[in-house]
Amino acid sequence: MLGRALQFVLGLGFAPSAAPPSPANNSAAWITGPQAWPFVVGDAAYPTPLASEIIVKSAAVAINPVDWKIQYGTGFSVPYPYVLGEDVAGEVVQVGSGVDIFKTGDRVAA
Repeated sequence: MLGRALQFVLGLGFAPSAAPPSPANNSAAWITGPQAWPFVVGDAAYPTPLASEIIVKSAAVAINPVDWKIQYGTGFSVPYPYVLGEDVAGEVVQVGSGVDIFKTGDRVAA
């Protein structure tokens, strides 16, 4: 699973020239409970990265089989509401103090 900071910064609809997600404009697709449908798009907390984490401005987010299993409550226990979308591609906008292999502006996929 993705790191805590990356899980929460899954902003939707940011064009390449748009401002990075911030406490004022960060959003996510939430699942509100087991077997809940549809997802709810709404505000999401904007974390400060821990020493070993990065913050990514999402360009693409995918729902994969792990997300399906979480949604249907088979095999994974998560706290609800929960942000689905374990696969993400985008641009690094912030790095933790202990990160030395990524820098702001790097394009990444996880």
